[in-house]
Amino acid sequence: MSQKIKAPNDKNRSFLWGIVALVVICVVFIGFMVFNGRKSSDIELSAADVSFSVAVEDGVIQLRSTDGGGGDVPTADVYEDYSCTHCADLSEVDGDSIQAAVEAGQLNANLHSVNFLDSNGNESSSRTGAVAMAIADTGDAGAFWAFHDKAFTDQAEVARDWRFDELADAAEQLGVESDVVESIRDESVMEKYKPSLQANGDRLRELMGDQAGTPALYIDGEYLTVQRDPEDPSKLKDWVPDVIGRDEADADAPKESGAATETESSDAE
Repeated sequence: MSQKIKAPNDKNRSFLWGIVALVVICVVFIGFMVFNGRKSSDIELSAADVSFSVAVEDGVIQLRSTDGGGGDVPTADVYEDYSCTHCADLSEVDGDSIQAAVEAGQLNANLHSVNFLDSNGNESSSRTGAVAMAIADTGDAGAFWAFHDKAFTDQAEVARDWRFDELADAAEQLGVESDVVESIRDESVMEKYKPSLQANGDRLRELMGDQAGTPALYIDGEYLTVQRDPEDPSKLKDWVPDVIGRDEADADAPKESGAATETESSDAE
């Protein structure tokens, strides 16, 4: 019976290839960890150049003119969820208009953050909403508005991917006070602001019942349907020009013509 005779270096070659494979795996793993670790340090944000004030009152983020306006003007109550795609669509078309109208003293804006879309253990709505409220609570309007814009413009990255370290780094980039940045990093921001997000959601359910969903818009307490842009139905219509341009006689009767857009419902919790 014949036996196959192996070359004396075969075992050494196998051992060396095993070492090479192990080194490659380690390099890939370390590279992955370094990439993830650098993700938050790559954040580059700066505060927005705005001339309105921001304050948090009973869990509501209030934007007001700093130039003496904002008295007898329409008040818009906007209910939004930082994980809601339709809210991101609305922010895309009304963000600049809200800023301009508030700065000009033509509109008061109240932003009600809710957490309807927390689901399956992923508290993306609560996490981003709590951080937004914490930044607004510092009174730094530029930092808040820049974060609000970033959160909705890059929703998939911020709401669904960023965790507290990335959010804290973003707040730090925006010049937010160090104690607030630390409260974001150690996650205590959730304990402080999540109840406000839930209360805002409960308030919207009281207003809309089973139809509660985001985005939802109220002008001087009256519901205003969010419409599609007639020139581009793939987008939502900017409602601000219609609201600030209404005749005084129509101020208490917002128009609701046109089909309502889809909303992301509280049933998704």
